[in-house]
Amino acid sequence: MLSLLNGGMVLLTSFLLIPRIGIMGGAISQVIVSTISSSFVLVYALKEGTFVLGKRESTLLFMIPLIAFYEVFIDPPYLDLLLFLSAILLFKTFRIITAEDCNIFT
Repeated sequence: MLSLLNGGMVLLTSFLLIPRIGIMGGAISQVIVSTISSSFVLVYALKEGTFVLGKRESTLLFMIPLIAFYEVFIDPPYLDLLLFLSAILLFKTFRIITAEDCNIFT
């Protein structure tokens, strides 16, 4: 059902945006559809209890729009390193990523 909804939304938003904006309209269409689809999946997973919203998950979900805002409106190229380092510092401070999470061979 979600696939049919996604397909319909892609067709509608592409039909509306591509003639007006061109290839950027197609990209914007995909972003809109992906955001709506991901929101549906997240709400369903929370409702069914397959995804438990803990401190780690809440922090990461809160950071996504902030990073998007930064990338669109603020981002000079040399500040990408600053964003990366501040994200690592935030992860270490709130213990979002631990040493066990980094060990991929166990």
